[in-house]
Amino acid sequence: MTVHDWAGLLKEGLRAAVTEALEGRPLLDGPAIGQKKPYASYGPSEIVPLDADCVAGAEVTLQIDVWSAGIAGQGEAEQVSAAVGRAIHGADVPLDGARLVDLRVTRIRILTDSDALTAHGVLTIRALMDAV
Repeated sequence: MTVHDWAGLLKEGLRAAVTEALEGRPLLDGPAIGQKKPYASYGPSEIVPLDADCVAGAEVTLQIDVWSAGIAGQGEAEQVSAAVGRAIHGADVPLDGARLVDLRVTRIRILTDSDALTAHGVLTIRALMDAV
């Protein structure tokens, strides 16, 4: 398994749980101009290989962004971010070709973007994974 495979496996594994927490709203691969809010998208990722003599592994840090707008945007971003966090933190997410050892939401931040109209939830997710 290459270093690039780990984040992709985790993203695919999280998609169903996050989409359910979003009540059917999309989880996109990146922000989308014109997408009806609220929605979520993947942000940056970081992969640290943790290979040992007998098993390949990685620590993967992902960002999921929640986007909301309008008068209720800040509160909505908080509510949607919290729902996504609950769906992920400690979940037993099935992965194809890897085992999830630990899955944690390590931080949730709510920001107002520079346009002063968009509320932005930023979730940081840390996963420890090994190959099966």
